[in-house]
Amino acid sequence: MKKNYVLFIDSGLGGISTLSIAIKKCPYNYIYYSDNLHCPYGEKSSDKIYKYLENIILLLSKKYSFNIVVLACNTATTSAIKKLRANFPKLTFIGTEPAIAFAKKNGYKNILCLATSATIKQQKYKILVNSLKINISSVPLKNLAKNIDEFFLTGSLKSKFEIIKYIFFIKSRSKNKDCIVLGCTHYILLRELFSRYITIPILDGNVGVSNMLKSKLSNNYTSKTTVKFIFSYNCNNLKQKYIKILNQILAKK
Repeated sequence: MKKNYVLFIDSGLGGISTLSIAIKKCPYNYIYYSDNLHCPYGEKSSDKIYKYLENIILLLSKKYSFNIVVLACNTATTSAIKKLRANFPKLTFIGTEPAIAFAKKNGYKNILCLATSATIKQQKYKILVNSLKINISSVPLKNLAKNIDEFFLTGSLKSKFEIIKYIFFIKSRSKNKDCIVLGCTHYILLRELFSRYITIPILDGNVGVSNMLKSKLSNNYTSKTTVKFIFSYNCNNLKQKYIKILNQILAKK
């Protein structure tokens, strides 16, 4: 019997934060596809992002069985999920969106949303912001996702310095805000670092994604979780580095 998977897609490492929550809630067989050849998605056009995702799904469907695709990337979701659902009607797509509606539901009224330029430019995001009728400051963070990948995977001191600069920039923008929403799965990897310098609550959409996945799987879990990593561009020890980072996240409470 052919093994069935849930497919996770991100441009790089960020979706690991989403996958880790899913693993804790839903034991299953997962494929994590890192489109690191085209990372980051944050400054690319919707047409390019859709084409990347379409090619990934067509390529993997020739070899693996899956009927649920998790876009573990806010930019991919806002840019392409509507078209993907139209063109792949037999697949169930679960997207990742900035948790600004969740923030409003929890009583926050002055929100700082951090996201990529591509996410903030999308009509889908603008409609969501306008519908909530609260004070939302949307701040694009160019190249932060790229710096996060480089720092976690290579230990680059240059990337670390850029990340620290961003943190102090975010701290300055968070004055008079009552919460921060991390609108990029890459940024969630910095949650502990953010919390050292920023005292207001920090929210993200990962729990919402895992809850949606749980409802779609309908408790049809596997006895043991497996994760297969696939990359659009492979390089030395990349798989081992992803596994190590995932295990470090899973080891935390």
